[in-house]
Amino acid sequence: MSLSFQELGLSPELIRTVSSLGFDTPTPIQELAIPQLLAGRDVIGCARTGTGKTAAYTLPLIQQIDPNLLQVQLLVLTPTRELAVQVAEAVVSFGGPDLQVLPVYGGQPIEKQSRRLHRGVHVVIGTPGRLLDHLERGLLKLDHLKALVLDECDEMLDMGFVEDVTKLMNATPTNRQTAFFSATLSPAVQNLSKRYLKNPVPVMVEANPGEERNLDIDQRACLVTGRRHKTQTLIRFLELEAPKAVLIFTRTKQGADQLVEELAEFSYSADVYHGDLTQTARENVIRKFRNRGLDLLVATDVAARGLDIEQISHVFNYDAPPAAQTYVHRVGRTGRAGRRGVAITLVEPAERRLLRFYERAVGQPIAIVKAPSPKDVQQAQRQRLEDHLREILVNLEQRQDHQELVERLALEFDPLDIARATLSLLPESQRPIEVPPSAPPQSPRRSVEKRTTGGDQPMVRLYIGAGRDAGLRPGDIVGAIANEAGIPGRTIGAIEIMDTCAFVEVREQDSDSVLNLKNTTLRGRPVAFALAE
Repeated sequence: MSLSFQELGLSPELIRTVSSLGFDTPTPIQELAIPQLLAGRDVIGCARTGTGKTAAYTLPLIQQIDPNLLQVQLLVLTPTRELAVQVAEAVVSFGGPDLQVLPVYGGQPIEKQSRRLHRGVHVVIGTPGRLLDHLERGLLKLDHLKALVLDECDEMLDMGFVEDVTKLMNATPTNRQTAFFSATLSPAVQNLSKRYLKNPVPVMVEANPGEERNLDIDQRACLVTGRRHKTQTLIRFLELEAPKAVLIFTRTKQGADQLVEELAEFSYSADVYHGDLTQTARENVIRKFRNRGLDLLVATDVAARGLDIEQISHVFNYDAPPAAQTYVHRVGRTGRAGRRGVAITLVEPAERRLLRFYERAVGQPIAIVKAPSPKDVQQAQRQRLEDHLREILVNLEQRQDHQELVERLALEFDPLDIARATLSLLPESQRPIEVPPSAPPQSPRRSVEKRTTGGDQPMVRLYIGAGRDAGLRPGDIVGAIANEAGIPGRTIGAIEIMDTCAFVEVREQDSDSVLNLKNTTLRGRPVAFALAE
């Protein structure tokens, strides 16, 4: 029998908070980790995504924060900005308004973060590169730090942040409490723990056989670029698959409203479900969807939890969710009550790294598929029409519908012409819709120097306006690209650092993601990537 949060040793204030948030009993990782962290021990926690690891370390560690001391007392390192935001939101919800929390990551103006640090905060959550920037500027002061957490530690080290992580850890007080949390206990995690953890307590939660995977859901991802391409690809999948009840997730309410309008242009009747609707309006929409008066429902994540409609055949993530746990909740809306389901996620190139988090959360690979072509869609439409006609023909002998009319027409016209004319009378809803054309080709790239790695991958050489004079190192460049563009560090090619500039090779397929980076800083100074002449 599970223990209660009170039995784990949490304060009455935190117990009231978690209760108000709907947490009744702790998860296995929380039950094991919270008492150890409350006792001040170092911990290595290992459990799959979606099991409550964030609460397992935030609840006991924020309980030990002195609210009257406006200094950084808890530091959390995350591999991505999305996870940093997610953890920050959890800490705010647990700690209340008196707890000052700041997420820091690339892509956000560093000056805004600097001003908050200068005013003082209790908890900082961030990505290694940006945290190191603030540390070297003298704005991130860790003299009063009580606890350090590396969340998704295995992923962070795999992305090439080892050097930045060790620099940050070396800058913290030696008497701090430290915790590593990850989905796997990789050799890199074990090596780092031996260097920096003091007699760590292992907290391992094994998944039950088959618990992590839902074999009733066919999970796929499709790489797309830009909103226009997303909508075209979505429509093609709808025409190819001909689903009967579809739930489509967008990131924002405005995005949901816009998508409904775009679908209407292609004769799709869809409705929205988001936080701007009144409770009565929400209930009406769900009732209509449940009773098959509506085939497409476009929703924000307000529908990701608790929406139980058995007949949903397809879930589309029009916008890829930033958190793996949100992905699990979204795709869980299909494949219910023993039915088969399909979940298709449209992923921008810069978001591709999120697929690894999703796969770890569901415990199975997610196939990357190509967007359906117009020819694929037309073939599927013809096949469905043919199947429908065959079904009618099989049962035709038992029916005499229009027998006399057909016989009269057959005396005057060719039977094939009669059949074609009959098909032209199909109601508009049963005719193939016009397949949206392909997105216009990208404007041609300027001539650039390409090289080939051992893996035969075309490489592009990029220019960086900072070099050895600014203290730039290869690890700085790898860390910035891996974190902010979502590109695995191991795919980055040759790096050449000169006195006032530097050059880096990235895969041609990744170059646009790097060139589109905004507000990137290296060694505390803003830089931009450009194509090398």
